[in-house]
Amino acid sequence: MGRVLVTVTVHDRKYLIDAILFDKDGTLIDFASLWLAWLDALLDTLGETVAVPIQRSDLASAVGADLISRTHDAGGPLAVGSNSEVRLVLAQRLYMSGLRWEQACAAVESASRIVDTWLSEEALIDPAAGVLDFIGQARELGVRMGVVTADDQDRTLRHLHLLGLQDSIEVVIGADTVSSGKPDPEGVLLACRRLGVAPERTLLVGDTSSDMAAATAAGLATGIRLGGAGPDDELLFSGNGSIPLHRVERFEEVSITP
Repeated sequence: MGRVLVTVTVHDRKYLIDAILFDKDGTLIDFASLWLAWLDALLDTLGETVAVPIQRSDLASAVGADLISRTHDAGGPLAVGSNSEVRLVLAQRLYMSGLRWEQACAAVESASRIVDTWLSEEALIDPAAGVLDFIGQARELGVRMGVVTADDQDRTLRHLHLLGLQDSIEVVIGADTVSSGKPDPEGVLLACRRLGVAPERTLLVGDTSSDMAAATAAGLATGIRLGGAGPDDELLFSGNGSIPLHRVERFEEVSITP
């Protein structure tokens, strides 16, 4: 595919770009629809397979989630960590509560495998509001697109298929394909190389400060954070960074024109 430059406008600022990179969870996929349901199922299964010496709510809190209010910390392990990192945090919390380390690790791994065999991702996955129209418009204009995610490569490819985006996203960089995940820029720069695009003609859309830090470190044209301000990104958005960053609530606040 040849290079096609388009203009992306956000907050009245224009960027000439030929590629867009996306985070997956919370950006392409509605976070709560999948990952809070997954955590619900994991903790239920864990409680059925081992005598858990800690409250369920405390385990959820350890990975940055509140399953009562159905909210999550955008900077917590569930939001920005890999699946294996989330399992490790849960195992550590169980260990600190009295289980032997090997018992804690085995219990979490076993519960995760059980959940993965029956949890219906197809029934749970909802696209983030506005994302399908946004990607459809970008594809019509010939924009190159990729995904850089903290999730595993195979699961990400499966999720893109369930969203119907497998033909729009050319490159996928999962956490298991790089040595360092976001906020390290390794995955972002690898995606640019595989797309054959210059970082300075690329933007990243994500929902966490880790996404914006990776965009900044990679020297992208800009980073766009969905969902507004986070408690941990004041320095990034101070205006003193090496690239401009933007906060938006919806994809509709970003326009793409030839």
